[in-house]
Amino acid sequence: SYVFMIETFIDECAHAAGIDPVEYRRTLLAPWPDAGWIKVLDEAAHKANWGRSLPKGMGQGVAIANWGMNGKPEAGTTVCVIATVEVTPKGSLMVHKLDAAFDTGRVVNRDAVLNELQGGLIFGLNMALNEEINVKDGRIVEGNFDQYPILRTADVPELAVHFGGLSGHD
Repeated sequence: SYVFMIETFIDECAHAAGIDPVEYRRTLLAPWPDAGWIKVLDEAAHKANWGRSLPKGMGQGVAIANWGMNGKPEAGTTVCVIATVEVTPKGSLMVHKLDAAFDTGRVVNRDAVLNELQGGLIFGLNMALNEEINVKDGRIVEGNFDQYPILRTADVPELAVHFGGLSGHD
């Protein structure tokens, strides 16, 4: 998706500049008139304890995006996620925790928002880790879910949805 491309590029720019990826994003977002972006970035970073020392093989990554704003500040939903991950000695990726902060504007039903965000985190993680569609001889190979890997409950990392990024805009 375009978010993956943009956020990967921003990480590469931060790395080339020798600047922490969260700090780099704060600098990029400083002139944007929607303060919710920095608010969710700060909330996710704080709750994930961004920048702490981690054991060998572990790290954190950050991404932030908005859906539905159509170029307008204080519109749509802005979400920031910090993933705490590990690459095992055998080279396998393990996602330990996803910390998400968001700004949807006013929340009427907290449980419904929590449910949507948890489901979105699982769906997005599955897309990143598992989803692949193969074409052979002009046809899709995966005909049903038995041939299409999806995250199982035991594979879901700790999900932490933080409500502190809300700005209250409608």
